[in-house]
Amino acid sequence: MGGAGDASSPKHQPVAGPAPAAATVVGGGVSIALDSSMTAIVTKDISDPLSLKFEVTYQGVGWFGIGVSSDGTMDSNGQGSDLIVCEQNNVVKRYWSKDKSKPTNGIVVQGATCVTSSGKSTMTFSRTVQAATGSAQQRTINSNGATHFIHASHTTSKTLIYHSKRG
Repeated sequence: MGGAGDASSPKHQPVAGPAPAAATVVGGGVSIALDSSMTAIVTKDISDPLSLKFEVTYQGVGWFGIGVSSDGTMDSNGQGSDLIVCEQNNVVKRYWSKDKSKPTNGIVVQGATCVTSSGKSTMTFSRTVQAATGSAQQRTINSNGATHFIHASHTTSKTLIYHSKRG
């Protein structure tokens, strides 16, 4: 996973590596074009004003995910990136990745959904803007500055294996 976008405004800050994702304002949120096959719509979660709701659409049937990184890389230069992935059996899990290898020990995201139909997959989940107090395994989403969103996917495998696309 690696790349960038900004959930707080249509502007974003460039990062080293792949080009930043294009973001546009839509309705009450922001649409982030992560690449040609993946888009995220980020809105305020009306049931919790301290959270954001994500709807990530992937034009494919394999696993896919989005994450928050400090620098646009999968591992945040060894400091860890916060990843949400739709994988086998359409289960949505949250991972903490401190290196460039397959993440392990994912935690099922309560209330999240992932549906695959007619070659398209959609994952929805909510998460707090701030990292949980005392958590060393979550990244804050900056509401007043750039947030580096990263993404990765595999075209056909729902089993979490090496990505076929990332950004």
